[in-house]
Amino acid sequence: LAEASRTEEREMARIVELVQSELGSAGASSVPPALLNQMRILTHKFTDVTSRLDEKDAEISALSAKLRGYGEKDSQYSDMQRVVGKQAKALGKMQRLEDKLSAYRSTVGMQEKVIAKLEAVIEDK
Repeated sequence: LAEASRTEEREMARIVELVQSELGSAGASSVPPALLNQMRILTHKFTDVTSRLDEKDAEISALSAKLRGYGEKDSQYSDMQRVVGKQAKALGKMQRLEDKLSAYRSTVGMQEKVIAKLEAVIEDK
C-alpha cells in the first residue's frame, strides 16, 4: 500500500513537472488539482491500454506463427494424399498382375493334366 502511494506521488510529481514544462512555473500553480487528478487517471488508462495492446500484439504474433505451421501441415497433407494415390494405383496394378498370374497358373495346371492324359493315351496304344 505504501509502495502504491509512493508510485502515485511520483506520478503526480511527473504530471506537475510536465505541466510546468509546457505552461511554465506560473501556469503549473494555476492548474486545478482536479485536472491534475484527471491527467493522472488518463495516464493510468493510457498505460493500461498500451500494455494490453502489447499483449494482443504478442498473441497475434503467436497465432500467426501457429497459422504458418498449419500451412506447412496442409502442404504435408497434400503431399501425403499424392503419395497415397500413387500407392493405391500401384496396389491396383499389383492386384491385376496377381490375377493374371493366378490365371496363368490355372492354365499351366490344366495343360499339365491334358499332357498327362495324352501321354497316358499314347502309352496305352
